[in-house]
Amino acid sequence: MSNLLARFARDEFYKNSKSTIGVGFKTQMMEINGKVVKAQIWDTAGQAVTSACYHGSVGALLVYDITCRQFFDSIG
Repeated sequence: MSNLLARFARDEFYKNSKSTIGVGFKTQMMEINGKVVKAQIWDTAGQAVTSACYHGSVGALLVYDITCRQFFDSIG
């Protein structure tokens, strides 16, 4: 499990975690503005995502390495 998913799902961080291989996801129920919503985070390890993965989504979270401008420039 990536640190992104560990922090989201269990509020944990693993100092010696390894890179994601393949695809991982976690679901968390949370209350936002008095409404209970189901948030599902998919960690695709930078792989291409098909429309089946984001069908019905209302948002996306893009994570990149802030120490490398090339990663930021390649988003989009």
